[in-house]
Amino acid sequence: MAEKLEMGFDQLLYELSKGHTIERMKKGIKRIELEQVKEWKNRFGYSFQIFPNDHLIENKPHFHLIKNKGEINCKFFFDATLIKCSGNKSIDKQTREALLYFTSKPHTQTNLKELWNKNNPTLVV
Repeated sequence: MAEKLEMGFDQLLYELSKGHTIERMKKGIKRIELEQVKEWKNRFGYSFQIFPNDHLIENKPHFHLIKNKGEINCKFFFDATLIKCSGNKSIDKQTREALLYFTSKPHTQTNLKELWNKNNPTLVV
């Protein structure tokens, strides 16, 4: 489940790195690039973590967005509201905007909820 989130977010960051914009995506404009099918490898190093037996914050579930084993470790509510960051660096503006757009998608919300419920069965959302 987390891999689906990571693949989707990684693809979004890749499109942004190639010049596509969130504004154009919101208008439905797609960017197509053909590349040879190969095993997916995370290009930007971000991982989504929902820890087992976690707790609600302000009665809401949350996830951790981690990059490179803790270089960046930020907690977010499912709507991408930042709770706090720790680690050596903070999340940059473009990544933050991409995360906000990414979490606005219904399939992302579904995946986050499924992962939370799987890892925290006593706190089902």
